[in-house]
Amino acid sequence: MFPKGSPGLLYVHIPFCEVLCPYCSFNRFVFNEIEARAYFESLRSELRLLADKGFDFQSMYIGGGTPTILVDELCNIIKIARQYFHIEEVSCETNPNHLTDAVVKPLEGLVQRMSVGVQTFNDDLLKKLNRYNRFGSGDELFKKIVAYRNAFPTVNVDMMFNFPEQTREMVLNDAEKILQSGVKQATFYPLMSSSEPPEDKNEKQFYDLIRNCLSREYRLSTAWTFSKAEENTLIDEYVVDYPNYIGAGAGAFSYFNGRLHVNFFFLDQYNERLLKGELPILGYTEFSKPARMRYYFMMNLFGGTLVKHEFLNEFQMPVERGLWKEMLFLRGAGAFQENTRERIVLSSKGRYLLMVMMKEFFTSVNWLREQARGNRLILQKV
Repeated sequence: MFPKGSPGLLYVHIPFCEVLCPYCSFNRFVFNEIEARAYFESLRSELRLLADKGFDFQSMYIGGGTPTILVDELCNIIKIARQYFHIEEVSCETNPNHLTDAVVKPLEGLVQRMSVGVQTFNDDLLKKLNRYNRFGSGDELFKKIVAYRNAFPTVNVDMMFNFPEQTREMVLNDAEKILQSGVKQATFYPLMSSSEPPEDKNEKQFYDLIRNCLSREYRLSTAWTFSKAEENTLIDEYVVDYPNYIGAGAGAFSYFNGRLHVNFFFLDQYNERLLKGELPILGYTEFSKPARMRYYFMMNLFGGTLVKHEFLNEFQMPVERGLWKEMLFLRGAGAFQENTRERIVLSSKGRYLLMVMMKEFFTSVNWLREQARGNRLILQKV
């Protein structure tokens, strides 16, 4: 089972959506209220089992799917997690159609950061993404974001770029809309796909355009997350601040002390395991020490900085020796703004390179999900 110890973060997966987006590879199912309420009951059982096994967490991230699909159940899950664990901060995802008083008001005081999936303000792209009829026009989305931008301590807007039909003007307009909205945080993801990789010919140009535009009011929290300069906010890529985490829910991953655990993906298997009083773990795989070093290195640099003595304490080896090939490549590519005995700080070029590396990492995770969902992933069984 899990190694001994206690990671800092609990990830909770809510896999239901009203409509399934074509580009999303996360584990999700079309919403059915009876199935969803049964799922939340199983999820409560899983949290209780984790508490019984001695786990504790300071931070909680709720992703999906659409976590706000049943706000009463969501509120209950957060309250139960706070009873079981020492949760100090909660980050949650939602869709624009759930930015209503009926959904937002019950979550006030329970959620510290709400991340809203907008993707783009361009009407033509919204129609191609099958989001225009579901969530509204770009103008309607903008008005909703402005209306609820202070509903939580941090409201983050999730955006995407490098769509095949996207132009420089579209990208610039999206970035300007974020500036005008006054939100405390925005995350611009490059388009990712595990089946049909997008063309990269415009990716760096678009990335630089976004970064230069938003730098007037935002700082980079990670290579693709922009936060108001005065804010110390949570981010979507919790693995930057919490390299060890436990995932609860169907299809959730856990990474803990070099071991990756995968939960059952299908609802019947997930529920059945919990009815037996067992954690719903499909299997696990062990990471080698070099793989763990590379993972730690990438996650820290994605946040902009690597503290060298922390790497040494973690692996009993200096980063220059443990990852000499990676260090040589990044140094030669001009990725370091600072490389001293104490730390590494990325340059602007380095930020882009780490964005590309993280995109490839998430693409491989998407592939991993597809393999696990089809029972084609080779795992050690638990």
